[in-house]
Amino acid sequence: MTGMKKRSMLSRVNRARLRWSRERRTGYQKWIKTYEAKFIKRMAQVSSEDARLRDGPLISIVMPVYRPKAEHLIAAIESVRAQLYVNWELCICDDHSMCENTARILAGYAGSDDRIKVVERAENGHISAASNDALTLCRGEFVALLDQDDVLAPHALLMVALVVLEVPDAGVIYSDEDLIAARDKRVGPYMKSDWNLYLFRSHNMISHLGVYRRSLLSRVGGFRVGYEGSQDYDLALRCIELCNDRQIIHIPQVLYHWRTHDASTAQDIDNKPYVVDAALRALSDHLDRCNISASVEKTPSASYRVRYAAPDMRSEVAVVLCNSLHADIRDMAERALAEHNVQCNLVFITGSRHEVLEILRNSPAEYVYFSDGSQPLSGDWLREMLGIISQDDVGIVGGKQIDEKGDVVHAGYAVDSSGRYLHLHRQVRGHGNAGRAELIQELCAVSSGCMLARRDLFVSLGGFALEYVDSALADIDFCQRARRQGWRVVWTPYALFRAIDCAPLVKDRPREESPSVRSDQHRYIAQWGGVDDGYFSIHLSICEPQLKLDPARSEAKTLCSGWGLGLQSKTE
Repeated sequence: MTGMKKRSMLSRVNRARLRWSRERRTGYQKWIKTYEAKFIKRMAQVSSEDARLRDGPLISIVMPVYRPKAEHLIAAIESVRAQLYVNWELCICDDHSMCENTARILAGYAGSDDRIKVVERAENGHISAASNDALTLCRGEFVALLDQDDVLAPHALLMVALVVLEVPDAGVIYSDEDLIAARDKRVGPYMKSDWNLYLFRSHNMISHLGVYRRSLLSRVGGFRVGYEGSQDYDLALRCIELCNDRQIIHIPQVLYHWRTHDASTAQDIDNKPYVVDAALRALSDHLDRCNISASVEKTPSASYRVRYAAPDMRSEVAVVLCNSLHADIRDMAERALAEHNVQCNLVFITGSRHEVLEILRNSPAEYVYFSDGSQPLSGDWLREMLGIISQDDVGIVGGKQIDEKGDVVHAGYAVDSSGRYLHLHRQVRGHGNAGRAELIQELCAVSSGCMLARRDLFVSLGGFALEYVDSALADIDFCQRARRQGWRVVWTPYALFRAIDCAPLVKDRPREESPSVRSDQHRYIAQWGGVDDGYFSIHLSICEPQLKLDPARSEAKTLCSGWGLGLQSKTE
């Protein structure tokens, strides 16, 4: 097979992951050597010193096996045996491989380590049936999933055990992951968000390493036959429905290495075309169970788009245009918004932020849309935003702004506890890291340049804080206050806008240490200094829109402050 044909077979999301890795290869290898190696060494020390781990939870590992390459199977099993945490059992089901070499390898391991259990099916039943048979062997309180050709990091189960000890009612636990390419080269790291429901409905962000409370698996009936290829996504969707957000824990460490080879989904979604079909059915089932009116479809990046049904489009939406816009620009923006409307009654409001708040107190509008004059690029921008904000848990929705070249101007904010913030994916064209520049997801904050909010929420919060000189920090502060009250802030790339030249476009943070800048920083830290942005990885630079790995930030967030379990203080 030619190199060109192989490249064409790569799924677009994983192709983006590999491309990002190539661009940042030195960065990832440096991160592994300078940060991860030090972190694993510390975890080895923890495993010997933490007395709680001697009687820690038993973790069962489920591994379905069917005609694997011997060297890959051996590597997978050896990665389990090399775990720093020893209270585990490996439950393997051979799905009637009819392979003497496979049988010999499995029998050898089962005979030499009583923690390894093997069962063989009398007939081939595919991955869901084989996984369920492996589940019958499990005695552990928690169950981890491992494919026959993948590898666990040596501290994987230790980190899981520490989470269970810290969060006794945890239901689902997952970690960051990467890919193993040719010559066992680690590439394509996916440094994930903390639990992010709307991102999870866009792609399987739990995936590997996925760990589930065994009683939860029993309640949902294990894996469903008929969803092969996306059986783990279907399982996770059913499990998260029975958990609250606090019970779904993200470990911000690369604990799973997903092997890429000619037959793997990691390299090529086209190798298994039934995968996407099963995922769409699983996602549709999930929405039905949650009584959410929506449709689902595949995206060009092999992820998923949920089209949430909009409420009555005859409802009234107040539109607030940036007060600093020139009159001509304001008129042009009003015409553009009205022309791209979908039978919704738009009421335009002008005035200062304080005056707008007073007007909205007595407005009959259910929602308020804030704009900096950016022009919508499609007629369904408002339908898209209304469909999302009409969900019971969503209080604010942000859109995507691009420039004339198609580069991202705004796609939401990331922020750290010191008040530094990042315009996500700025100047990126296309999918971005792990496809997240084109996926509906929750974020810490979105821009008031194209923001839809519930009117009663905006009024109850007192609108935007007028004390901030930096409007971005005012946006972030407003979104943080909404999140503190339990509302989700969601960003969608499908409400797409072009930032016009005369609009106050997104600018970099002020670099000079002026009194006003320092005052804004101090004000933000006083209010939010203990809150981390769980939607943005602790391993990525807060100063690089291209999402570059930052070993120094990794070290500051983990080695210098606990175990790096992702259990730091966050907005409730």
